[in-house]
Amino acid sequence: MTGLDFILTPIYLLFIYVLAYIVRSRIDSHLDYKKFFLWALTLRIVGAIATGLIYQYYYNGGDTFTFYQGTKVIWQAFTESPQAAFTIIFEEAGVYIPETVKYTQNIWTFRDPGTFMIVRLASFIGFFCFNTYLTISVIFATFSFFGVWKLYTLFVRLYPHLYRELAIAILFMPSVVFWGSGLFKDTVTFASLAWLTYSVYKVFIERKDILTNVITGSACAFLIINIKIYILLSFLPPLLFWILLHYKEQINSPFLRRTIAPLIIISSITISFFLIQQLGEEFEKYAASNVFDSAASMQRWHSYLARNDQGSGYNLGIQSGSPQEILSTIPAAINVTLFRPYLWEVRNPFMLLTALESLFILFLTIKAFFKTGFFSFFRTVFRDPFILFNMSFALIFAFAVGFSTYNFGALARYKIPCLPFFVAGLYLIIDSAKNKQKPSNA
Repeated sequence: MTGLDFILTPIYLLFIYVLAYIVRSRIDSHLDYKKFFLWALTLRIVGAIATGLIYQYYYNGGDTFTFYQGTKVIWQAFTESPQAAFTIIFEEAGVYIPETVKYTQNIWTFRDPGTFMIVRLASFIGFFCFNTYLTISVIFATFSFFGVWKLYTLFVRLYPHLYRELAIAILFMPSVVFWGSGLFKDTVTFASLAWLTYSVYKVFIERKDILTNVITGSACAFLIINIKIYILLSFLPPLLFWILLHYKEQINSPFLRRTIAPLIIISSITISFFLIQQLGEEFEKYAASNVFDSAASMQRWHSYLARNDQGSGYNLGIQSGSPQEILSTIPAAINVTLFRPYLWEVRNPFMLLTALESLFILFLTIKAFFKTGFFSFFRTVFRDPFILFNMSFALIFAFAVGFSTYNFGALARYKIPCLPFFVAGLYLIIDSAKNKQKPSNA
C-alpha cells in the first residue's frame, strides 16, 4: 500500500456511501431490518481495510498481495497498451501468446485459472481507481455486502420475526465478515453463492423477475465454477432437493404427497449426480471418479504436515485413504469445521477469535438440541424444506473443507460459505421449537 491508497480510498468511500444511502432509501421504512443495512456495509469495508493492514504489517504478505501483484502487472500493461491489458484479462489462463507474454510471464497466478480469475476482476476494477490496493479491496467488500444482503433479505422474507437472529447468522458472523470482505477468492465466491441462492428463490419459488435473476444467477454460478467449483458441487444437491420438496408441498392430496416423496429423493440424487458428472468432464480434477483419490492424496499430505506442525495444524487420522476410511471421518471433519479450534488449541490471537466463534456455534447447536429434543431436532429439519436445504448444504460443505484442509488458519477462510447457512438453520430450528411450546388459543 502507498500514500495514494489513503488519498483515493476516502473519495471512493464517499461514492459507495452515497450509493448505499440511495439503495437504503428504497427499502420500506416499516421494515425493522432496514437499520442493519449501513452497519453491515460498514463492517465489511472495515474488514477489507483491516485485512490489508494485517496482511501487510503482521504477516508481511500473503494471498491478498499475491492477487494484487498480478493486478500491478496488468496495470503496467494498461499504461503501455490498453489493448494488451484487456487481452490479458480475457485470454485463457496459462496460455501464453506473443502479444502479452512479456507481461503474463511475470504474473505468478497466471497458470491457475481460479486464482487468475480474481486477478482479472481486481485488475478490471483497478482500471477505474489507478490500481490502488485499498480501493480495490473496498469495492470487493461492497460487492460482497450486496450479495450477502440479498441472502439476508431472502431469509427475512421467509422468517420476518427472526430478523435479529438472522442478522447475526448472515451479516455479522466475525469470520465471514473478516475473510469475506477483502481481496480474496472467498469474498467473490461467498457473495456469488449468496446472490445465487436469492436468484434461485426468485426464479423457481417466488417466480418473479425471472429474466433478471436468471442472468444474475448465471453470472454468479459462472464465477463460482471458475474460482471454486467444489462450492457449487456441494450446493447443487441440497438446492435441487429444496426446490423439488417445495413443489411437493404445493400438492393438495396428502396421499399423493407421500407417494411422490421417494420419487423426489431419487430424482434429486440422479439429477445432482448428472450435473456433477457434467461439471467433472469440464474440470477433470472434480470428476466423481477422482474425488476419493484426490481427497485421500490431499489428506495424507496435510496429515503429514499437521504431525510436523506444532502451530495450527490438525489431522483426521487418515492412513490408507480408502473410500470407507474417508467416509468414516465425516463426523470428525464436520466437527473440525464447525466447532474447532477449541480454546485449548489456540496458538495465536487470530485463532482465539475463531475459537470463540466456534464456541458460540457449539453453544447454539447444543441449545437447538436442548430446545427441541434429539429426535425432534431431526424431525424439524426434515419437515421444513428450507431448513433441510440450509443444514444439508452446511454439513456437506463442512465435511468437504474439514476433510481437505490441514490448517486452522486456512480453514477459517475456506469454511465461511457454510457458516451463515448452518447458524441460520439453527435459529430456525429453535424458533420452530418455541412455536410448538406456545399454548394454542381456545
